Amino acid sequence: MGKRRDKEATCSAILDVAEELFARRGYAETSMSAIARRCRVAKSLIHHHFGSKAALWRQVRARAQAEYVTVASTILESEADVFEILADLVRAYFRFLQHHPRVVQIIARTQLERDRDCSWVDDELSRQMIARVEEHQRRGTLRGDLTPVCLLSLCFSATVHYFQSRREYERFLADDELPNRDGLYLDNMIKIIAFSAIKRCSSPSGLSHK
Repeated sequence: MGKRRDKEATCSAILDVAEELFARRGYAETSMSAIARRCRVAKSLIHHHFGSKAALWRQVRARAQAEYVTVASTILESEADVFEILADLVRAYFRFLQHHPRVVQIIARTQLERDRDCSWVDDELSRQMIARVEEHQRRGTLRGDLTPVCLLSLCFSATVHYFQSRREYERFLADDELPNRDGLYLDNMIKIIAFSAIKRCSSPSGLSHK
C-alpha cells in the first residue's frame, strides 16, 4: 500500500507541474526535462510513469476535463427538451471555466499550437454531442441546415472567448450591469442559441442562467 501511495503522489505531483507549465509555456515549449527539474525527479521516472510527452499531455487534459466530462455526459443522457440540453451543456462549461481559470490558459495555448498531439478537445465527448445534435435534427426539433460541428464549436468557442477577453467586454457595460457581467453574457449567449438553432415558433423556456 505504501508503494502504491508513493506512486500516486509522485504521478499527481508530476501532473500538477506539467499542467502549470503547459498553461504558462504551451505544449511545444514545455520539455520533459523542464518538468523533471521542477519536480526534482529524473526524467526517466516521468517516462516510466507516463511514456511520451504526448501521453503525459493526454493525462493532464483528462484530469483537467474530468469534472466537465462527467457533468456533460449526464446531460447528454437526459431526455430533456433539446434546448435545455444545449443550454445545460453551455451553462456547465461556462461554470467550469469560471472556476478553473488555468484551463482557460491551457486552451489559449493549445489554440496557438499546430501540434495535433496537444489538442484540447475530448474526442469521445465531442462524438456524443454531435450524435445528440444529429438525433434532434432527424426529429425535426433542431434546424437541419446547421452543421452539428459548427453549432457546437460556436457554443463552446463563445464561452472560451468570453473568459479570454472579459476585460474588453466589461469596458462597454453600464455600471449597473458590471456586478452580473458573467450572468448577463451567459443569458445572452443561450438566447442566441435558442432563437437561431431551435426549430419551433414559441420562445424557449428556461432562458435564465440558473
